[in-house]
Order: sequence, then structure tokens, then C-alpha cells
Amino acid sequence: MIRYGLLALAGSAISLVALLGFVVLAGMNSPLKYSFVLGYVLGTAGLFFFAGRLMNVYSVVRLSCVVAIATVCIEQLLGFCCFPGLVKDLVPFEGPHLQTLALALLTAIGWYLFVALAATGAANVSVRRGT
Repeated sequence: MIRYGLLALAGSAISLVALLGFVVLAGMNSPLKYSFVLGYVLGTAGLFFFAGRLMNVYSVVRLSCVVAIATVCIEQLLGFCCFPGLVKDLVPFEGPHLQTLALALLTAIGWYLFVALAATGAANVSVRRGT
């Protein structure tokens, strides 16, 4: 259970660092902002590859859903608390915000499920080959 919690925290930290880095560097109009997107993709794939070697597929699917929900919560907190200019068009918990939130949550769950299943498959192949 501790391992599961640590992996969930690591996934949330990867998301937080990538989002903060991207937003801060985008404000400076830096071309390096896309390095945070690449770091996010590689970090997420690495996390789920590692998780796929340690846990069964059902635990990895649960982990991907937990990390997706945590990621959307982090995005909401950062948007409304730290970068209100990014969400100036939305009123919290009203119709348009809830629609955007639902779409973000469905997209995040789909993304994390895809990455988790692909990385778990790759981890299983590497275990079978003995690497």
C-alpha cells in the first residue's frame, strides 16, 4: 500500500512540475517550454513502466485513475489559486466550468489508461525476455 501511495505521489509530482514549468516558461515565451511536455510524457511512461514491473495490471489501472484525478485537481488548484488569468472566463463550479472539468477528467483518464496499459505491456515483455 505504501508503494502504491508513493507511485501516486510520484505521478502527481511529475504532473505538477511539468505543468508549472510549462506555464512559467510559456509566460516568458521560451522555446524550452516544450521540454517540460517531453519530460512529462517520458516521466509518466517511466512511472507506469516501473509500476508495471511491480504490480499486476489491475493495480496499474487503479493507479492510472488515481493519478488522472490528482492531475486534474492539481490543474484546477494551480489555475484558480496561482494563475487566475488563465481561468478568468470560468466561474468555479458553474455550468461551463463543470463541462470543462468533465472533459478534462475524461481526457486525463483516457491518457493515463493508455500510457499505463502500454507501459505495463512493455514491462511484461521485458520481464519475459529477462531484461
